[in-house]
Amino acid sequence: MKVAATLFLSLAAAALAGCAGNEPSVSSTSGLDKRQNIVAQQMPYKAGTGVVQTWAAAPNPAAGASGRVDPSGGGMLRLGIKMDDGAVQYIDTDSRDFPIGTRVELTPDHIIKRPGA
Repeated sequence: MKVAATLFLSLAAAALAGCAGNEPSVSSTSGLDKRQNIVAQQMPYKAGTGVVQTWAAAPNPAAGASGRVDPSGGGMLRLGIKMDDGAVQYIDTDSRDFPIGTRVELTPDHIIKRPGA
């Protein structure tokens, strides 16, 4: 019995000694310790005509994470425009002149206007 206890303690000590040299490494993946650059992503743009389907405040880094935005106030709007060819484009504008249902023309020089205007 004494030999079994000694053998058990020896094995336990050897197992613990093997772990003693391996300290866990700690790394942060939260990104809070590093500055992240915010890069605007260019969305595909195609000139043509379509109808405004959605109308909402454009994302604003200054608004923070609250998500509270007021499309009727100042700032940029993001219009979702369903083009005549069926594609959907999202256009940011500071104009409030294009409510949902408005037929619009996107010009090759990136201007949004009413057709014929």
